[in-house]
Amino acid sequence: MPSIAPIRKKTLSDSVKDSLRKLISEKAFNEAGKLPPEEELARQLAVSRITIRKALTDLEQEGLLLRIHGRGTFVNPAARQVKVNLSGMLEFGSVISGNGYRPECRLVSVDEERIPASVGEHLGTGKGGRGIRVEKLYLADDIPAIVSVGRIPLHLFSETPARTDWQEKSNFEVIQEYTGRMVVRDWIEVSSLSAQEAGEMLGHPCPLKAASVLMIQAVGYDQNSEPVIHGVALYDTSHIRFNLLRHAEG
Repeated sequence: MPSIAPIRKKTLSDSVKDSLRKLISEKAFNEAGKLPPEEELARQLAVSRITIRKALTDLEQEGLLLRIHGRGTFVNPAARQVKVNLSGMLEFGSVISGNGYRPECRLVSVDEERIPASVGEHLGTGKGGRGIRVEKLYLADDIPAIVSVGRIPLHLFSETPARTDWQEKSNFEVIQEYTGRMVVRDWIEVSSLSAQEAGEMLGHPCPLKAASVLMIQAVGYDQNSEPVIHGVALYDTSHIRFNLLRHAEG
């Protein structure tokens, strides 16, 4: 097994899961897909066994790992077929590269606005709350593939982020840098829109060249379980696909 860099960022459990997901995607474990014992993983990642155990349990519930009594923990063979897992919070560029394309991000606009009432209900900003609206377009091999619109309450910022920060960094990174808040989990809702409906939501013609698009609406929560961002992402599913491993009930 390759050496693993110690965890230095994010919550420990989430960072451990990110590291293990990366190793799974890179097929870093042996041909049988067996993971090292918890003690060895804890040593390599420089975290406690309790943190390792929680991360392994979470990944087992996601379907990425299998625990076989008396034999150990193994990568679920089906997980090797998962390129972009819908259950994880992935940066849009990673979603595009996971689908086999070269990603590029273009900042469309950054504006201060009155947060729409429907969004304010999720963010707890109340009627007339102010926020920052960030719209980005993501290309897959130069073809428009994802449009994202993020809204963040203005009161979270003591200073206004530079436009170059929104262009060069993810919204999560900007929020953490300027407010000290980390987005550690989110709630999502999945639906579909016609191109016309997508354009009406954006306030301009939708740049995605599809008759209908997949829409994922999300609310991101910080380490104190407070909502810090509302996001809507539109996907052209002729280029972007997600996978999800599911378990039978009972």
